[in-house]
Amino acid sequence: MKMIKWPSIEQFRNVIKNVQHRAAYGGQDVNGEPIYLHHLPKPSLRFQGTVKLHGTNAAVVADRHGDIWAQSRENIITVEKDNAGFASFLHSHKDEFRDLLSTAVGVYGAQAAYDSPYICVYGEWCGGNIQSGVAITGLPKMFVIIGIAFADEESNKTYFTKEQIKDTVDGCREYIGLGHAIKTIWDFPTFDITIDFERPELSQNELGNITEEVERVCPVGLALGNSGVGEGVVWRCIEPGFEDSGFWFKVKGEKHSASKVKTLAAVDIEKVNSIKECVEKTVTESRLKQGLEHLTQNQLEHDVKNMGAFLKWISGDLAKEELDTITESGLEFKEVVKEAQRVARTWFLAQLGV
Repeated sequence: MKMIKWPSIEQFRNVIKNVQHRAAYGGQDVNGEPIYLHHLPKPSLRFQGTVKLHGTNAAVVADRHGDIWAQSRENIITVEKDNAGFASFLHSHKDEFRDLLSTAVGVYGAQAAYDSPYICVYGEWCGGNIQSGVAITGLPKMFVIIGIAFADEESNKTYFTKEQIKDTVDGCREYIGLGHAIKTIWDFPTFDITIDFERPELSQNELGNITEEVERVCPVGLALGNSGVGEGVVWRCIEPGFEDSGFWFKVKGEKHSASKVKTLAAVDIEKVNSIKECVEKTVTESRLKQGLEHLTQNQLEHDVKNMGAFLKWISGDLAKEELDTITESGLEFKEVVKEAQRVARTWFLAQLGV
């Protein structure tokens, strides 16, 4: 038996860094070292949110020899050393879970199963008395699947898509006789948002509003006949190339947030608009062209590799010529220059036809 953990789901700020890092990747140099071009534009990406259930993380793992076992978030568990009764649940329904895993292999394809020694079904074991104070407390205990993956010996995972997970469970929900106790998180309401990673902070208010609504009335509890508090939302990127767990994040409500995550989701839109207006007035076409002229005068080509010099001149010229205007507007220079550099970078790349 091998412990194959469900990945830790980070916070929004971590995903912002990961997206910016991925977007800046420019290939490899002659020595095989990665090249990062941090001036490149950042993408807009679609995310889907699912309700974060307040239970305990659990998994069923099987190897190609037919052995099957249960896991908590941190350990392999057994009937003798259980976690909220999940190992006992698996022990009582091993044949049904083997049918579930066989169906998963059929949905994804036999070659993937042959190439990977393990298949893992991850979920939240919740309801009953597993956790208190939420809408799903007191409901019959259930295993809500949040992910299925093939894994290799190093625990590298190939995740099923949402559609493949639903096909797996729907394909055997009735004949395995566990329809009441096994669900998927996509059986319940989901949420959609597009985040512009040039200005990701502009999505924080919407993320916060969705979280507040889920915390007020949990959609999962409501769907199952209980009204009450929810925990939060887990967001996964659904754009090709950005689907892995490094681009997942969670936002919890105040009642469940150990780090006050929700307080990060408030943005002063009036201030954002004031910064934008200030930049529109100060980062003019004339100033941008002067920046290009600065490159020419210093015998620097109008090329992506000289983007840094161009942006440095723009920032310096704003500090020299517009600092008093910015201060009188009640804005901080560092806030304005960040937006100014974003606008200048976009303009510069357009001049190069990038």
